[in-house]
Amino acid sequence: QMKGCTWADRHFLFVRTPGDGAYVVTLDNILTPAKTPSTFCWQMQVHPKAAIALAGDRQARVTDGGARLDIDFFMKDNLFAPGAEPQFALSQDVQEWVWPYGRGEDTSLFERTGLLVSSLRRPRLLARQTSVSCFLGAVISPRRTEAPPRRVRTWNRANLVGLVVEDDACTDTLLIALDHAYIDTPEYYGLCELALVRRTPHSPAPTVWTKGGAVLTVR
Repeated sequence: QMKGCTWADRHFLFVRTPGDGAYVVTLDNILTPAKTPSTFCWQMQVHPKAAIALAGDRQARVTDGGARLDIDFFMKDNLFAPGAEPQFALSQDVQEWVWPYGRGEDTSLFERTGLLVSSLRRPRLLARQTSVSCFLGAVISPRRTEAPPRRVRTWNRANLVGLVVEDDACTDTLLIALDHAYIDTPEYYGLCELALVRRTPHSPAPTVWTKGGAVLTVR
């Protein structure tokens, strides 16, 4: 149990797309018994030569050579009562860590040279959510520099978040019902926490994946 938390879960979904494409979805789900807001931080440290650019209120891009990472954040916007909505801020900085001897390094080198410390500098992407409890998701999508970004959008229902990730090859709809395991919309019904529905231009029937193999009805 995390200090001050009823639970603190992180879910990872690695999603392959047609061809050699893929993306990752992270879901941070933290419940606290607190009555006042706290600030929850999500961070990504990147290579010193990589460049971080903020592309919108909830979007960032990391570029290095001919490759790019697109990061799109989303929240459960209806998690709280009106007037108590979570606040979100995205920023970047450079962090430096210094310690006596680097992890896994041969300390005899430092003994011979007299060097007592080593340091590490990393550009950092930092997302902060200020709320009583935390539900924060990110879509991390590797792309070639010249490729257009995937299109990402979300929608909210009671106890349910829908995430749509789309490119020319497919459209994925991720249904997120953490802690409730109940999905009921005009299009979908099922008793599961996570479900992914894929539609492609060449297949009339959607492909369905669910956590634990639960049944999801596509209406």
